[in-house]
Amino acid sequence: MQQNEKHFTQKNILFMGSPNSGKSTLCGCLVCHDDMRYVELTANRLFQDVEEHLRPSKQLQILEAYRHCSHKTNYPERARKIQIAIHHKSDENKKEILTFMDVSTRKKKIDCFIKACFLADIAALVIDVTENIFEKEIENFDSTLNNQLRIAKSVGIPHMIVCLNMCDKAQQLHSRFKEIVSCLDPKLRKLGWKNVPYIPVSSVDFGLNILHNSGIFSFYKGESLWNTLKTLEISKDSLKLQDKPLKMAAVDVFRIGGVGTVIIARIESGILREADIIEVYPKPNKSGLSNLWKLHSILSSMPLLEILLGSH
Repeated sequence: MQQNEKHFTQKNILFMGSPNSGKSTLCGCLVCHDDMRYVELTANRLFQDVEEHLRPSKQLQILEAYRHCSHKTNYPERARKIQIAIHHKSDENKKEILTFMDVSTRKKKIDCFIKACFLADIAALVIDVTENIFEKEIENFDSTLNNQLRIAKSVGIPHMIVCLNMCDKAQQLHSRFKEIVSCLDPKLRKLGWKNVPYIPVSSVDFGLNILHNSGIFSFYKGESLWNTLKTLEISKDSLKLQDKPLKMAAVDVFRIGGVGTVIIARIESGILREADIIEVYPKPNKSGLSNLWKLHSILSSMPLLEILLGSH
């Protein structure tokens, strides 16, 4: 099992954007696209106590279920103050694991966003194409959008994808698409992201241009969001980083009865070995390690003797 796991590559995708951009709904659509029965059951459960004449349309119920699925986590032991939702999708054909991260946009949780940036390989910036919404965000220096872009650049997320969301609501979509691209692209280039793909999407009708390019947006000839994420190549100079001192970015801390403190972290440089003594910051605190596991093989393998660069 451990030998097979070595052939899998991992891509970490962080969804970012303003609070009402629909980033959580879009993330939930990607996560649950192959289990619509679960989405429909979630929608029924969310609105079962609401009187029928007060319930939103079936389509709005599905969108709310997507958002709920994005926020839901499979790790109930996580500390409540951690507001990073993590989901994994495997691609057996490409031997690849895609990890989707959705983070609270509240300013009080900016530390969670910074942690997620350290883990991310790809930033998926979600923009609301509704008239004047994008302009208000981009022109305000202290807006959520601008703050997230500055943090993502400072941390060094190497790849950027822009999702122009809610395209089903836009009037004269093609001209609106070109308007936003012409305004945003120079800013992203100035920050260091070049050749950024811009993808028109919408979460309605079980996802427009999210999984497949159905041709509904006639002016757009590129790939769907799902295919773009799968085909984007992540390049890392792992040999040089592997020889550097150990550096880990922690994303979660669990306290499990009978086990103790469990830290989920990503190896940014160096190699982590079972007998290592690690030092935790910002308050320097040295601690020894008892067992090591890779995140995707906790239930199916014995503890490892070492964990290499890029692994969780």
